[in-house]
Amino acid sequence: MQLQSTVQASLAKAQAENYMPHWSPDGSKLSYISNRDGKFQIYVMDRDGENQQRVTDGARHCFYPDWSPDGEKIVYQALDPVDNDYDIFTSSVDGTETRQLTDNKVDDEQPVWSPDGKKILYQSEVDDGEWGGPEELWTINPDGTENMQLTRTPEAYEYQAVWSPDSSKIAFVSTRDTQPGDMYNQYEVYVMNGDGSDQRRLTQGPDSSYNPAWSPDGKKIAFTYGRDVSDIGAINVDGGDRTILTDLPTDDKWPEWSPDGKSIAFTSEYPNFLLYEMHTMNADGTGLATIPENPLDDKLPKWSPDGTRIAFHSTRETHQDEIYTCDPDGKNVVRLTGLE
Repeated sequence: MQLQSTVQASLAKAQAENYMPHWSPDGSKLSYISNRDGKFQIYVMDRDGENQQRVTDGARHCFYPDWSPDGEKIVYQALDPVDNDYDIFTSSVDGTETRQLTDNKVDDEQPVWSPDGKKILYQSEVDDGEWGGPEELWTINPDGTENMQLTRTPEAYEYQAVWSPDSSKIAFVSTRDTQPGDMYNQYEVYVMNGDGSDQRRLTQGPDSSYNPAWSPDGKKIAFTYGRDVSDIGAINVDGGDRTILTDLPTDDKWPEWSPDGKSIAFTSEYPNFLLYEMHTMNADGTGLATIPENPLDDKLPKWSPDGTRIAFHSTRETHQDEIYTCDPDGKNVVRLTGLE
């Protein structure tokens, strides 16, 4: 019986997915999502893959982890097994302290901790219909107090919200300017103050813009642009100097600035083949390079805080996603998960 249990556990780990790595603020650890123990849970490990530990308690599926600025806690969304909706939780990195922040009977999703540590930003459905519905943006204190609604456009989707580096502003995506009769929703990037005031549209079409990412100095926002085949663009926070940086035959998305602001990493998808590869380029669109050197279904690059490594997930060696890191030039690829 013990041998059978051991074999079953080994098979479960071999078939597990490990994905969405995020660096801790000091770069010493990575958080990620894995279903190696059954449900999708939040895990942390050292940057070299050692000391892999589960943060969440295994009672519910958990997604979208984000670190507190001091590196002591992780915020995430967790599925309520009774109400079948997502709520926002925080847990200490060692898993000993967990706090539920929301219980709105609708999906509360994609939490993001402000860089100053004072607020948590998230999106919440207006109602919990069979297929979900429009969403609004909210902030809440890390102790669960002062739950404040920032947007009030009940017919629109407001999501993909991200804090500026100084915590004073929020970039987000909205469909509020979709016109009656439009075949598709029009997604545009907006900016507002951290308290929800001064909401203004940043991108101006004609195709959709989404996946906003702040430059480290807070002066520019990179974004995904396009509907059928997407590119990476960048724009000043005042709406000026809008530039489309890529023109590839792939869907280019999920831009990620390097810590020094000189480079942007992103993912390219080959739609007909459902394959991905990663690229880096200079902030002005020059110097395009494919990483790693031998790309094979690699996606969602994340720069380490010191800029010396890039974390990503990939199916390059197995049929399941695993976590890897590489140098910014794509060399020295190291697999961190699925090695048990």
